[in-house]
Amino acid sequence: EGEGEETPQLSKRKQKKLERNPRKAFSRARENCELCCGLPCNNPCSLKCTSRMCRQCCKEKAFNESLDCEGHRVFIRSNREKAKLRNKEILGEVGNADDTIDNTDSSVKASNLNSDNTESALHTD
Repeated sequence: EGEGEETPQLSKRKQKKLERNPRKAFSRARENCELCCGLPCNNPCSLKCTSRMCRQCCKEKAFNESLDCEGHRVFIRSNREKAKLRNKEILGEVGNADDTIDNTDSSVKASNLNSDNTESALHTD
């Protein structure tokens, strides 16, 4: 009973493990960690996160404010910039392709006009 009174903050499972092996030191990693800055969130924050948030809150903040977080490997801003560049390249290629299509259409129309003139000249004889 003396051991149970010493460790009231441990879970029942950890208390049982401690009774089986009293010399073992359990990790207390979450005991002194900082909590997430998110309002409703009580998760521990990441040590590498620049905004000192848990992954879920950090991802949401990055999505809303278009930010990157190297600590959580959430790259919203850079992915959006890459997508814009790709869209500009695609639109630029499509614009060039439209010009070539217009050129071929005008040459086809010109050749059709020439062939119509020659056919009408042949029929009039």
